[in-house]
Parts: sequence; C-alpha cells; structure tokens
Amino acid sequence: MKVLKELARQKELDLPSFPPLAIKLVEAVKEGSFEKLAKLIQLDPALSSKVLKLANSPFFSHGKKVEDLKSAIAILGTEMLQNIALSFILIKHFTQKGKGKFDFAHFWRRSLTAAIAASLLAEECGLSRERLYLGALLMDFGILVMYHLYPDDYIQVLESKKIEEISILEAEKRVFGITHPEVGKEIIAIWKLPSYLESFILYHHNPDVAPDILKKEIEILYLADRTSSIYFTNRTADKYSIVLERANKILGLSFQTTESLIDKTANKAQEIFAIFDLVSYEIIPYSLILAEANKELKRININYALLLQQLKEEKERAERLAKKLKESNIRLREIALKDALTTLYNRHYFQKRLEEEIERSFRYNQPLSIAILDIDFFKNINDKYGHLCGDKVLKTLAEILREETRKSDILARYGGEEFVILLPSTNLQGAKTLAERLRQKIEKYEFSCEKYKFSITVSFGVASLDPKKKTTVIDFLSAADKALYISKRQGRNRTTAVQL
Repeated sequence: MKVLKELARQKELDLPSFPPLAIKLVEAVKEGSFEKLAKLIQLDPALSSKVLKLANSPFFSHGKKVEDLKSAIAILGTEMLQNIALSFILIKHFTQKGKGKFDFAHFWRRSLTAAIAASLLAEECGLSRERLYLGALLMDFGILVMYHLYPDDYIQVLESKKIEEISILEAEKRVFGITHPEVGKEIIAIWKLPSYLESFILYHHNPDVAPDILKKEIEILYLADRTSSIYFTNRTADKYSIVLERANKILGLSFQTTESLIDKTANKAQEIFAIFDLVSYEIIPYSLILAEANKELKRININYALLLQQLKEEKERAERLAKKLKESNIRLREIALKDALTTLYNRHYFQKRLEEEIERSFRYNQPLSIAILDIDFFKNINDKYGHLCGDKVLKTLAEILREETRKSDILARYGGEEFVILLPSTNLQGAKTLAERLRQKIEKYEFSCEKYKFSITVSFGVASLDPKKKTTVIDFLSAADKALYISKRQGRNRTTAVQL
C-alpha cells in the first residue's frame, strides 16, 4: 500500500474509495444475510430493476423467471447476486462523464467480456463462477486508479503502447515505475475485499509464476483477458491461437470446447451491454468472422495455391517496406536527438531528459547527479594538429565515456568540447568517483591522428541534488557549471563536486 499512497500523496489526491453501498453488499454476503442483501439492493429502485433484468438474461438465468430479489438469491446464490449488483455499482461509480481522452465505455465493455469468459471457463473446469467473475471484472481496475491519480501521464502510457507496440505493463513501468496489477492489488487491500482478489489481480498477466494453490484460477483469468482482447484489439488470430493452445495444455479443454466458449462469450456479452447502458457496440462471435472470411475467399474464386503465393509475396513486400520505414524512422530520430559527430545525445534531448529525471527523482525520492567535463586547451589541439584531428579526439572521447558508464546513464555532447553525463540514482560520492576514474583514464590515454601521438586532460564539474529539496533545471546545471569553472580556475585536470 506504500507505493499507491505515495503516488496519491505527491499530488495531494485522495485514493478512489469503494462505493458505500458496495461495502454494505460485501458485508451482507460475508454475514450470509439473504434478507439484508435483498433490502440493500431494494434501496435503489433503478439498481433493483437492472439486477432483476440481468438475472433474467440468458447468461445468468437458470431457465426460471426471477420475479423478485429473494427469488434471485434462491436461484443465483448470494455471491453471484452480489457480483451482479457490484457490476452495476462499480461501472456507474467509476465512469467519468465528459470529454476526457480515456474511453471508460471501452474499458468496462472489455472488463465485462473478460468476466463473462472467466465465468464460462470456470463452469467448464468445475471452479467457482462467482470468484472468477468478480476477479476478471476487477483485474484491470488498477488502470482506473492510475488514470484517476495521473490522467495525463496515463494517457501517455496508452499512446506509448499504441505507437511503440509495447505491452501495457512495459509502458506503465516506464512512466510510473509500477504496473496496474501492483496498484490493483493494493487498492483491493485498502478496500478490504477478499484477499484472494489480490493474488488474482497481481498475477493475471503472468499466471506461470502464480502461487500453486491459485494457479488454475489465475490461468483462467489470463485466458479470459486474452479472450476479451480477441474482440477489442488487433492481432486477433495470434490471441485466438494462444487461448486454444493454453486452454488445451493447462486446463485440458479440447479445441472444440474452447472455440465454443469464445463464441459464447461474444453472444453473452452482446446481450448484457445494453443492460449496463454501455454505448452500443457490435461484438461478433469469432467463428462467424472466420466463416465470413472463408466465404469471401470462395466468392473471389482465386486458386488457393496462387492466393498463398500472392499473400507470401505481399507479406514479404510489406516486411521490406516496414523494415525500410523503421530504419528511416530510426535515422530521423537519431538526427533529431543525436550529435552528428559523436553520435551521443545532443543538447536539446539532454535538456528534455534532465527535466524528466529531476521530476522522477522528486517523485521516487532518489538521488540524481550530473557531471560536466571540458577538454583542457582544446583550441591548441585544433591549431597544432588541425580540425580533423580535433574531431577525432571528440569521437574517441565519446567512445571512452560510453565504455566507462552504465546503460542507464545519459551521455550528451553539450557543445564544442564540452560533454555532460546525467547519473540517475547516483549520489554525490558515486558521481565524483566516476568523474575521477574517467579523468584519470583520459589523462593516461594516448590519442593518435595521422603521424601525431599526444595526450589530453579534462576538467570535471559535478553536482548532486537532494530529492527532498526542490531544485530547478537551471539551478542544477548552474551548480555543475560553477564546479567546472572552479576546476578550470584551480589549474585544470581536476574534479570539483558540489551538493545542492
């Protein structure tokens, strides 16, 4: 809970609370009170009406018409009736109105579809429909919490996922340092919901590492999420294959059974979307999509072997174009972000990353240091050996810096003969030690150019900020620059370090 509360504290925001009526419903089920559960739902006539309507839908109905809430409890059981009511309460309570960029209707359609798939799979495997319906409904709830706390940052996560084609977990980790399953687990603990939901949520993207006692249920949640994604994302054929193969290998379900469950999920979801007042959305069973595709192939009446060859050629052509486009984008990105001579990052990119790392340092209470180095008497090298030799010195120096720093460090040519190193999670002593090691290595290195051999020295200015004290980009750079000036004034070929 520490991470989640810290995220909220940084912007002085309250964590989203569990709706009061939902709390009372959960308590009533824990107490085993049929009458209390029915009375609580009856307090809200609109909720009562929708619960009865959903209880009579083909997905929940047992073939008998449910006339009142007591009958619904007798037929469906308290836990399932609670889940039906919670579905309405949560969707209503955690759907923001307005023109925000986050698509709440899409989120809840996807969650409901996953809940339906989990329930169908649970029934097929002889497990609790109620536990897995609720688990699937809430397994991505951490997304809503993260969006509630940091809406602009979370939209950035969604855009990165789409543009860079990375997983949602990787995109979240980059921006927040944590993922929505971790956040979801903590909010469930704060709300004091059943503890099994914490494990359901934490492991639903990675069932292979789940606790053995819950592994089968969490595998069902994973497959339910994949089934839902078949109908709401792209690359559906890959996901369809994954569901069929894992359901067969891990749950022991035949391909035919799983295919039928995937179709049933679409049919049941389509039936209940309207009851939840979600925007109209057509969800077509996957077998019909495949059948339509086959019909279209027959209608065109192209020789199958020829079609495969054409598809292969088009695929290869598309891959070649995609590769060229990717290479072009990489080159354009490098031109925009990197120094042409040394291929280190340029000043513009460094300034942007510096702002981000300062913000990250404050957010996660981590140290941050910066080291500026300048080649001593670089003009003399140009004058004595020529500008081509000067350029070679700059490139060689850039290679030395690359070899001696971590992948997480950010190197840039700051201008002329000046370089800068940004050192995340590094305190003043660590930064000073690195600067001294680099200074000594450069001093001992023998540079060569044409027939000339010579050595150079560099001066360092190092600054480190205290994450508990607010510091601006200008103040941070200025401190390192002043430290460099002191090194120069005191004779060069030395390191000066200051703590902000």
